[in-house]
Amino acid sequence: MNMKEMTQHDIEAIQEKTRLLQRMTDLILNDILTLYRSGLYIELNPDEKRWQPASDKIPVWLIWWQGEEAMPDLVKVCYASLQKALPDELCEIHLITQENLEEYISLPEWVVEKFNAGAITITHLSDILRMALLDNYSGLYLDATYLFTEKIEPSSFIDTSFFTLCDRDRDWKDLVQGRWSGNFFYLRPDTYGGTSDVAHLFVKYMTNAFYYYWASQNKLTDYYLIDYVIDEAYRSFPQVQSLLNSVPDTNPQVADLIFALNEKYTPEIFSGFTRDTSVFKLSNRIPLSEKTESGGPTIFGYLLENKKGLCQG
Repeated sequence: MNMKEMTQHDIEAIQEKTRLLQRMTDLILNDILTLYRSGLYIELNPDEKRWQPASDKIPVWLIWWQGEEAMPDLVKVCYASLQKALPDELCEIHLITQENLEEYISLPEWVVEKFNAGAITITHLSDILRMALLDNYSGLYLDATYLFTEKIEPSSFIDTSFFTLCDRDRDWKDLVQGRWSGNFFYLRPDTYGGTSDVAHLFVKYMTNAFYYYWASQNKLTDYYLIDYVIDEAYRSFPQVQSLLNSVPDTNPQVADLIFALNEKYTPEIFSGFTRDTSVFKLSNRIPLSEKTESGGPTIFGYLLENKKGLCQG
């Protein structure tokens, strides 16, 4: 449903559903939330860490379960843009797959069993993994469908201890309201000055809250469970709220290009997106065309043709 087409009744229904899911999340996670509030930061999977870094490079984490060769075209475009955007001398990409997962993280038996039984999907397994990777190793986690159109300056990694994509200025009707992006988090590793104790508390709580949830539950309360757990931490820990509130708004059109991928490409149209934004969240779930009905390239067609030369600067 287009936001402009929403009635007041629609908005109130969304808000009521959000309040209900907030209460359900709080109820399910009440015990672990109480422990963390009292300063007892329990580890429900204390032996999860498997990997020892071979260098001081900042790890960049993304997950594609079937591996690079099996990536669809859009994901390959995004992956190529990430490889070009990162400063090679500072960062190292780690693509997590079904084959190499255990080199990095050892999951609890109950998570593995529920994943193999289909109760936990790969999407929601990645919710657990992204926080466990950040908790154990820091670095940058991002979904495999982020497109970069400019190189990332090394200072962005060195000068920032914690970051997530935020865009609070729009009239959002959802739970998140532009306060974070659950699929894009950065924690500066200790080698480069470290991140705050609050940021470590945040990812540690998230990791263990997911373990606690799946230890007791066999189905999701909502597809966007990660946002409800983040929201719970935001409401429950004033220091986490301050941490997330401190992150500046950036990349105001991060969510806009996704809706234009099948539209006609022209340099002027594309520069309208990249004028103030260099990071875009795309989706592999939308049917995509390389050509318009008149035979010209779509924006997706342009991206696919130019995937090796997208990042500038």
